[in-house]
Amino acid sequence: MNYTAKRKLMNGSVYIVIGLVALAVLLVSIATVIGMRGKKPAPTPTVDPPAASSPSKDDKPADGGEQNDPLPSLPVINNSPTLPPTSDHKPVIDPTDDPVLYLPVSGTVFKGYSMDLPVYSLTMNDYRVHTGVDISAEIGSGVVALTDGTVSALWSDPMMGMCISVDHGQGLVSHYKNLSADLPEGIAVGAAVKAGQTIGAVGDSCLVELAETEHLHFELTKDGKHIDPLTYLPKDEG
Repeated sequence: MNYTAKRKLMNGSVYIVIGLVALAVLLVSIATVIGMRGKKPAPTPTVDPPAASSPSKDDKPADGGEQNDPLPSLPVINNSPTLPPTSDHKPVIDPTDDPVLYLPVSGTVFKGYSMDLPVYSLTMNDYRVHTGVDISAEIGSGVVALTDGTVSALWSDPMMGMCISVDHGQGLVSHYKNLSADLPEGIAVGAAVKAGQTIGAVGDSCLVELAETEHLHFELTKDGKHIDPLTYLPKDEG
């Protein structure tokens, strides 16, 4: 076979291969299209919105309206809820009345109340505030309650000696210091005392006032703060 014949044979083979490849590509494309058409997309599920619920009669209105079945309220007196008393036996000084007041001991006030200006202490030889009043009285003189109250404290102070506090209610408390260690029968914490009742006796147990005239050291506090006892003591104490 000569060269020309061979070349023709080769060219014919090439055309045949190209034709077969083109036919294969065409068949693959047709199969792909048919396959895609045969697959239908799955339907998208739909969710119905929840039905609007009717408000229940027990639901609270969002705007803070009337509430069903309200809790029972406390009884109100003078626009204030009544509360249980802090104590069943504490008397209260009614500011609308004139309570019976007694001078704690028979004597003269020789040293007054002074919380702003220090006063001279003969015993301590210095100047210091004076939280009460000193009432001159002989040792052993009876000391009585300013007015009705309850003994709230009874103690021996290292500097002020034997002390008694009486709660009269509404934040008013009287304090009796420099007492004798011997107390009348029945005088104890929690004991109710009447105005003018003897609760102790003048002593000499107050170390910071030993150089002073024999006396009772008397204090008053209102809501925990010291006040001038002379604002409550009877005016004819002399």
